[in-house]
Amino acid sequence: MAESTIPHSISSAPQNAPPAQKQERATVPRFYILDLVRLVAMLFMMQGHTLDALADPAILNIENFPWNIWHFIRGLTAPIFLMISGAVAVFANKRDERGMVSADTLMKRIRWGLWLVVIGYFLVFPANRIFDLPFVSPQGWAKFFQVNILQLSGTTLIFLMLVLGNTRSNLRFAVASGITGVVIMLATPYLHSAQWIKFLPLYIRNYVVPSGGSLFPMFPFSAYMFFGVVVGYALSQMPHNERPKLFARFTLMYGAMFLAFGIISYIWTMYSPYRLLPKHNFFASSPGFILLRVGCALLVMHLLTHLYALTQTIGNHFGKNFVQWYAILGGKSLHIYVGHLVILFGTPWFSGIATLPALGWGASLDIGASVALALGVIIVCLIGVVITERITDERVLRYARYGAVAWAVYVLLV
Repeated sequence: MAESTIPHSISSAPQNAPPAQKQERATVPRFYILDLVRLVAMLFMMQGHTLDALADPAILNIENFPWNIWHFIRGLTAPIFLMISGAVAVFANKRDERGMVSADTLMKRIRWGLWLVVIGYFLVFPANRIFDLPFVSPQGWAKFFQVNILQLSGTTLIFLMLVLGNTRSNLRFAVASGITGVVIMLATPYLHSAQWIKFLPLYIRNYVVPSGGSLFPMFPFSAYMFFGVVVGYALSQMPHNERPKLFARFTLMYGAMFLAFGIISYIWTMYSPYRLLPKHNFFASSPGFILLRVGCALLVMHLLTHLYALTQTIGNHFGKNFVQWYAILGGKSLHIYVGHLVILFGTPWFSGIATLPALGWGASLDIGASVALALGVIIVCLIGVVITERITDERVLRYARYGAVAWAVYVLLV
C-alpha cells in the first residue's frame, strides 16, 4: 500500500563513491514483477472483501472446504502487500555519496505514512461532524480506534523510514530491518499474552494486540514489511538481465524453506508437550505462522514470475506491452483500496452497496450474485484508475485533490 513504486532508474553513483554505494546507486531498470505481484494481490483482496460482505455466511462458511482454503489465501494479501512495500523501499529511496537518504525524501515518506493513518481513521469516523464527537458512545470509539491495514501501513512505514534514515547503506538497512522483523515476530506471542497490555489506552493498545478488535496490529503484521526489505535487498543484488530467473529461484528456495519451518512449528505446537513460548493462538501470534505466511507469500511471488513471463510472451506476440499496466494499476493500490471500500461500505456519511438498507444485499446473496458483484467492483475500480491516468493536465488533478479535501472538511464541520 505504500505510495512509492520502483522508479525506472536510480541515478548513477559518483565515480569516487565506495564500490558498495556505487552498486546501490547504479542504474536499475524497473522490476515489473513486483508491480504484477501487488496487482494480483489487490485483485484478490477486492474479491475477498466483496464476497465476505455480500455472500450469505451460511453458504460462504470458512470452516468448510473450499472456503477454508479461500480464507487462508485471502489472508496472504496483507503480508504480500506489506512485503512488496518493504522491497520497494530499497529501490525507491536514493542515497547520496555518503550513503545517506535526503531529509526531504524521508519527510515525504513520513508525511505519506501520516496520510495513510489519517485516511484510515477518516473512513471510520465515529460521528457525522467533529462537533458531535463528545456524544460518541464507548462502542463507537472502540470501533474507531481499531487498527486496519491503512493505519498499520502508515505507522510501519514511518518506523521503516526511521530505520532507513539511520543506516548508511542498503546492506545495513536490510540487516537492521531483518533484525527488527525477527524481534517483532518473537515478541508477538509474549505481548499477546501479557496482562499489562490491557492497561494501555485503547488507541495505543490496538496498535499492539488484536484484543480491541484490530484486524492488523503491528505485532505481528509490521514484521512483513521489514522482512520485505530483506527481499528487496536480495533482489537489488541480482544482475538485471538475470533477475527474473534468479528471483524465481530465490522465492522458490526460501519460500519452501519458510513454509517448512511454519509447518514444523505447527506440528510442534499441536502435538509436543514442550512449550518454548507462552500460551498463544498459533494462527494469530505464533512466529511459526508468521514464517509460514512469509513462505507462502514468497511462493506466490514465484508463481507470478512465471505468469509475468507468460504475459510478456503473449504481449510480444500481439505487439502489446502489458508491463506498463502492471506499474499503473499496481502503483495505484491506495486509490483502488479506498475506492472499493467506499463502493462496498460507503463512508460515515453515505452507505455502500453492502450497507444500503434499500438494497438489502449485505451478507445475504448467493455465491453467483456475489461473484458477479465482485467482478463489477473490480472493473469499476480499475476503470477509475485508467481514467485518472488518462488525465494529463496537472491542474485537473490538483483541483480534484483540493475538491476531495474541501468535501472532507465540509462533512466534518457542517
